[in-house]
Amino acid sequence: MEERIDQDTIQRLCGQAKLTLSPEEGESVRKEIDRVIGYFAKIEELDTTETLPLFSVQDQSNVFRVDEAQEYAGRTEDVLSNAPEKKGDFPVVPKVVS
Repeated sequence: MEERIDQDTIQRLCGQAKLTLSPEEGESVRKEIDRVIGYFAKIEELDTTETLPLFSVQDQSNVFRVDEAQEYAGRTEDVLSNAPEKKGDFPVVPKVVS
């Protein structure tokens, strides 16, 4: 099997990620990454000329609704019932911006 990634590349990646690996760990990581790259090479062999790019794997069109203001009667009391402190129809929260 052809090596797609060498030990020098693994050492450089470990340096960038601030990882310290033993030589055995480095070889194990090299083999794993080489195997993953092999999967991508296998996928590249597929003929995808007739395949359309996908936005989603689900067969859906735009699932977003129009953003419109709506009245929610009765919900104010539900929300405020959980607030430890309230002022009128609003919960009181600590100031976070000076």
